[in-house]
Amino acid sequence: MEKDSIALKAEIIPFEPDPGHAGEGRKGGRIVSGGPCLRYVLPSNNLFMYRLIAQIFLLLLPALALGQFSGIVTDSRTGAPLEGVLVTADAGASTFTNSDGVYEMTGLSATPSILTFEKDEYVALELSPRNGSSELNVRMSRNDYITDEVLISATRANDKTATSYSTVTEADINKINFGQDLPFMLDQLPSTVVNSDAGAGVGYTGIRIRGTDPSRTNVTINGIPLNDPESHGVFWVNLPDLSSSVNSIQVQRGVGTSTNGSAAFGASINIETSALSQEPYIEVANSFGSFNTRKHTVNAGTGLINNRFALDARLSQIASDGWVDRASSDLRSYFISAGYYGKKHLLNKIIFIIGNPK
Repeated sequence: MEKDSIALKAEIIPFEPDPGHAGEGRKGGRIVSGGPCLRYVLPSNNLFMYRLIAQIFLLLLPALALGQFSGIVTDSRTGAPLEGVLVTADAGASTFTNSDGVYEMTGLSATPSILTFEKDEYVALELSPRNGSSELNVRMSRNDYITDEVLISATRANDKTATSYSTVTEADINKINFGQDLPFMLDQLPSTVVNSDAGAGVGYTGIRIRGTDPSRTNVTINGIPLNDPESHGVFWVNLPDLSSSVNSIQVQRGVGTSTNGSAAFGASINIETSALSQEPYIEVANSFGSFNTRKHTVNAGTGLINNRFALDARLSQIASDGWVDRASSDLRSYFISAGYYGKKHLLNKIIFIIGNPK
């Protein structure tokens, strides 16, 4: 690195003689002959400072060339500023928006080609700023999630409930659903015994849990009791192929919760119908077994329409000659579920029609 040096500047200045002494000059108190003289001029302090400032400017020039980028992020629905949005540039720089929704990136060597905006509950965006622009305002929309409905019901037990229970899921039911009545879907549960008058599990069937009379077993569908108000019994023959429209079944053994009423002395069977299907579907199921037993089922659904409506339907026929004489069955039923799914509300209408045995 070259050291800074001080240059000397020389100039010749004519010397004017004293008017009283023509042709003479003054030197050291003596009068000498007049004529030009040589003078050396040192550089001024101001020039030295100018050069120092110029060198500092050259050193800072790359830093001064770095640019900045800014903008405002708001909610697309309300127009309110969004705080805490993560803004990331493709060059690696990142920042967050403040309480006013403003973000600012400094020290950028060039305008970002892609900016990414991310925030929980909002749709992430990747935007390209306009050429030559140092500002980009963004509007972000909420990311809506459609989930299954949440049923809050006191008839269901959980790990904190002081009772023993078993839950049979839809997948478990589908493995053994070949046309028999719903009690036969539960015959493998502890302390459970089922019976069938016709011997094929179709028609008049019954269930006993812990040896208790069936009139002391409370049965509900989506929390609505099915027990006859007089006999407290449940006639399963009136519910053919209900298993094809069930999401889960919970069996509570022993005295259940008080909301189940007096019929829950021996046990409680809580049936929950099929949940919302997001996609449209159609299903045809046929089963054949002993004693000319057969089941034909058609299931169909629209899926979620316009994020608001859904319709599910089932049509079934179950027939059997039975194991004994005069025990044949010919049962028909259909199940319809229409629902409205709002942001904070759920309205579901369920209709199921039953058939009678011959």
